[in-house]
Amino acid sequence: MLALEVSHLDNGWCAWWADRRRADVGKPIPANFGNACNWIRAAQRADIPTGTTPQLHAVIYTNSACWGHVAFVEEMNEDGSI
Repeated sequence: MLALEVSHLDNGWCAWWADRRRADVGKPIPANFGNACNWIRAAQRADIPTGTTPQLHAVIYTNSACWGHVAFVEEMNEDGSI
């Protein structure tokens, strides 16, 4: 069941979805992460592991847009790709 109840983020945006999915799998994101562009630094400050190797139920971060973008790793292929 998705944790779609009240969130500290704006409903429907990428950060909201990644936040809710992390909560669903028991790995909640602290409430102060804000927009996607803040997530990598916020994760590092919160001692949440970061890196460049995909992991199941991790958050993918990219700064390719003005506000950045985050996504949730729902599943991984046997070869480690997503």
